[in-house]
Amino acid sequence: MAFLGAAAVFAGALGAAAALGLGVLGAKVLPPLAPECPAGAVVPAPLSGLAVNVYNSASIEGLAAATAKSLKTHGVDVVSTDNKEAPKFATTSPDVIITASSEKLGEAAALQALFPKSSFLLDDAEPKVSVYLTKADPKMGGKPSTAKTELRCVSG
Repeated sequence: MAFLGAAAVFAGALGAAAALGLGVLGAKVLPPLAPECPAGAVVPAPLSGLAVNVYNSASIEGLAAATAKSLKTHGVDVVSTDNKEAPKFATTSPDVIITASSEKLGEAAALQALFPKSSFLLDDAEPKVSVYLTKADPKMGGKPSTAKTELRCVSG
């Protein structure tokens, strides 16, 4: 009888984990799925005055500071730089992950124009736009754009 009670508790825990979006396969917890990608083309915001946080997620000394310096040459207001782990998703490993809320899609599109190997992640829980640097050399080969563009989203 005790075995049946323990099995019910374990099954309940698996159901709770799934309800929280933690995905389970047997007893292994999988990364959460990425949120939906915003539909439709977005008009990039002007870079001048755009406020962003820049996070070094690659454990490369000085990476956030160097990228912040490059962003400032485009008129971007870098609010903070720090070391911080990037959001993790099942199948995505871009050079840069850009996070923003639904109200800041234009800002995200402007940053994606600068970072050709970036992916966007919708994050309505965080009001600030953030740039997570996940590779040692996040190329800023893109150019500012005013043309409508589809966001390249994180897939999970």
